[in-house]
Amino acid sequence: MIDYRVYYDQSTGTWTELDAGIIQKSYTTTISLTQGHTYAFKVQARNTVGYGELSAEHSILAAQLPDQPSAPTTAIDGDNVVITWALTDYRGSPITSYTIMIRESDQLTFSESLPTCDGTQTSIVDTRTCSVPIATLRTAPYNIAWGSGIYATVSATNVYGTSTVSLAGNGAVILTVPTEPINLANVPSLTNGVQIGLTWEESIMNGGTSVLDYQLWSDQATDVFMPVISNLAATSYLVTGLSVGDSYKFKVKARNAFGYSEFSDVVEILAAQVPDKPDAPVTTFDRTTVVITWTAPFD
Repeated sequence: MIDYRVYYDQSTGTWTELDAGIIQKSYTTTISLTQGHTYAFKVQARNTVGYGELSAEHSILAAQLPDQPSAPTTAIDGDNVVITWALTDYRGSPITSYTIMIRESDQLTFSESLPTCDGTQTSIVDTRTCSVPIATLRTAPYNIAWGSGIYATVSATNVYGTSTVSLAGNGAVILTVPTEPINLANVPSLTNGVQIGLTWEESIMNGGTSVLDYQLWSDQATDVFMPVISNLAATSYLVTGLSVGDSYKFKVKARNAFGYSEFSDVVEILAAQVPDKPDAPVTTFDRTTVVITWTAPFD
């Protein structure tokens, strides 16, 4: 065997001699290739008799692994965290999928949230965005606490393989309104015919930021609720100016920097108290009978 010559086709259907006189059984092209184009190659061998037939063609896409994506961003959208990233240079081979990883509470481990952030889905590949419910991030394996930032990474895959993983990006902090106050109840030691004492406890979850104050509502014994007081820092209140013997309904909600919670359970309390002490009874004796009488106290 004397040498070889190589032909190529630039996806045009026309074969052009690329080089000849090649001694080795390998060749590196020095021509300028266009990224993303498919090239076909054939080889022809020569001996002392002459050139033989051309080989079968071999096609190859001028491409490589995608570049490392830039760090994604995270943002709150209602009850979800939205992860968004930019299109990276895919180096001639379109991106077929992404791998989106979210950081867990140990701040070291990253894991996928499937199926909500399944980077093989066409819609996610096309839009480069996915959403994860905050409720999902609050549970295993993430266990992210209220008030924490949400960090994510992205890697891109094409037919040549998967890119380097991006740096971790963030932006979202899972903050929300509090849950409703609990254990709204009467304070019997304060309640009487013209006033009702109330107490309650802070929400089970404050939404990631401190509860600022409370708003207490009452139906004013009419079944139509109206605010009694707002911007109340304490978890108790004495409602005055009530009518003896009427029943009043109450509910309360909490506020943090993001807004008000839902209302607590409604409690219904009678504006009343134990009766006054009766006056001393009067007794009379009639032969074999003792009659005891007294005056009814204020009830």
